[in-house]
Amino acid sequence: MRILHVAAAAAAALAATASVLANSPAMATLPVDAARPSLASCVAKWNRQRIRIDPIPNPNVRVTWKRGACAVSVARLADNFVFTCRINAYATYQCPGHGDDLTRLSVAYRMWNAQINRAGVLRLDPPVPLAHYERREGYILPWNKRGQLFKGLRFIEQQSGQCQVGFSMQLNAPPDSVARCFGSNDIIYDPCFGRTSITSGSIIACAVAPGARAFIRFVVTALA
Repeated sequence: MRILHVAAAAAAALAATASVLANSPAMATLPVDAARPSLASCVAKWNRQRIRIDPIPNPNVRVTWKRGACAVSVARLADNFVFTCRINAYATYQCPGHGDDLTRLSVAYRMWNAQINRAGVLRLDPPVPLAHYERREGYILPWNKRGQLFKGLRFIEQQSGQCQVGFSMQLNAPPDSVARCFGSNDIIYDPCFGRTSITSGSIIACAVAPGARAFIRFVVTALA
């Protein structure tokens, strides 16, 4: 069983992406992109061509522009798929018939910078100024008073499984709104934060690393 927590976060690619998240200019203002005018043209082309990928609405979209070429990645967290549509030889977005494994993308890439609204229209997210989030032992506390993620924070994938409520190997004396969770993918997520007390059926946010603004959307199926 693999473990996702502070010690494991220092390992392999996760450490690198945590470093990117903590130190890159992209984290000072989200989303930041030197090619933003080009991103806008990518968005305009998408909307003109009336590309549609369910679900709609969808806040988990990334628009990129590299070497003069547009790409739009649309994530579907419910099954951890991502559909990356690229401009083909006919100057038209071409989307794959099957999604790729969302979890194989780097954490930094999954910091979404656009969303599709209820009308199916793609829009870039406005820049979000650097926020001073409340923290606990380095971890960002993700939920606001309305039970939503604070601006600038993102869910990057979805998992589910059992959780030990009021227990964490990473936080001292955690309350019953904190848990250590065991994903069905054999990864341990620690710490995970609930909006309030965590019960079976709760949707909670599991940290990727201390200070990271990326979280795992975790569905609690049972209490361990």
